Amino acid sequence: IVIQSIVGTRHHTEGAAPGTGLLPGSVVDRDAFDRALVDFSRAAGARLQRGAAITALDADECTATIGLNGNASRVHFRALVAADGHASAVARLLGLAPLQTMYTQRYRVALHVPQEAVDVWVSPRYPGGYGWLIPAGRDAVIATGMHERFAGEALDALHRQLAGAGQVGREIRGRSAGAVSVGGLRERLIYGNILFAGDAGGLAHPLTGAGIHPAVVSGEAAGRAAAEWAAGNLGAIPGYEAHMRGQFGETLERARRNREPFDSAWG
Repeated sequence: IVIQSIVGTRHHTEGAAPGTGLLPGSVVDRDAFDRALVDFSRAAGARLQRGAAITALDADECTATIGLNGNASRVHFRALVAADGHASAVARLLGLAPLQTMYTQRYRVALHVPQEAVDVWVSPRYPGGYGWLIPAGRDAVIATGMHERFAGEALDALHRQLAGAGQVGREIRGRSAGAVSVGGLRERLIYGNILFAGDAGGLAHPLTGAGIHPAVVSGEAAGRAAAEWAAGNLGAIPGYEAHMRGQFGETLERARRNREPFDSAWG
């Protein structure tokens, strides 16, 4: 699952000398990582239903309508974990406000010069965000996270810049795009016996967009809390909210404040 190690970052800010920072971590094969999570979940007794979607929710009656293969079934839940991403259907059905997001667009290209650092570019070319390069063995993921209107044009310019310097290849081997929550934690992570985890709870880092670690941690904690609640421990779900805010709240709030300049005019 681990493709390579990362030791730090290189910051390229317009009008300033390049800087470096320590950032120990790993680049992972996300597809393999997600498959492993599914395998662990099944081994623990979970039942996986591909293509299922929640289409209606009655929080007072603790019932949800699940659509699958053109059919709808109404199920009763003792506890429900909403781990359905930044555009959470559970949140929408509860009438909650949408989370603040940043649009990202990514290319996978060949990496001609191996490196163990993540490159980050901050300039007026990336309004509302920044550009980056993450090495992944012989490949690299180059991307922009910013206002959607300009993301594609800015990513193409970054690709031309890096390919012209001989750092990456000109061929685009893969493309992806999507949004990531950058507004920090939801005002509440629990609504009765409904718990929000991962991106659905706003647990992605507002500055970097990183969300795998808090998603795994909060998902496991939410699952345990739901199971304990269903078994009669009435303090389990309130304890989940306190646990998540204690572990992630201060870091995410500091990052949210530090992100504010990205959302204002440059300078």
